[in-house]
Amino acid sequence: MNTKTKWSIFAVVIALAIVVQISFIIPAHALTFYFNCISRIANKNGTITLENAENCYDKVFKGAKQAQEKNNVTLSS
Repeated sequence: MNTKTKWSIFAVVIALAIVVQISFIIPAHALTFYFNCISRIANKNGTITLENAENCYDKVFKGAKQAQEKNNVTLSS
């Protein structure tokens, strides 16, 4: 194996490692957005309700409400 091939393999391995690390970081930011949303509402109103928390959840984790409704239909059947 020549040096060029070794460097190419090394570059591919590093690129894959970076992609894997990014896939772990992105969901952590979603939790930060969720907590920031709840904090803004609590600071604005002085209180937080379950409805406010659910609205923030649906806003940050898009598609969560549809998945929950689909799950409820499956469970009730």
